[in-house]
Amino acid sequence: MEKKIFINISVGIATYPTYCSEFEELVNAADSAMYSSKKNGRGRITVYADM
Repeated sequence: MEKKIFINISVGIATYPTYCSEFEELVNAADSAMYSSKKNGRGRITVYADM
């Protein structure tokens, strides 16, 4: 029996040192961008600079 698996990925991207100066800021910015991807329809890539 064949099973189909569908995967949906939402990605958040942040850059160092352009928008973040500390590691924790970088993680928080990427996390914020990822949640923005999920909020706006999932299956997207959001760059923190574009928010």
